[in-house]
Amino acid sequence: MVKGYTEVLELTPEILNSFIDKIYVGAPVRIDGKRTQEVKIVYKPVGAVNIPQ
Repeated sequence: MVKGYTEVLELTPEILNSFIDKIYVGAPVRIDGKRTQEVKIVYKPVGAVNIPQ
């Protein structure tokens, strides 16, 4: 699936839809006066990927 997108010049909705299964957006919270929100992206080929902050 990835081989078809080796020279992408523009990220289109079709490309995103082929890789992303679900997007979860958590409720906003304030930490030390800053508004933060958890976003979890579930990719079709690999599932959810945890990216450290």
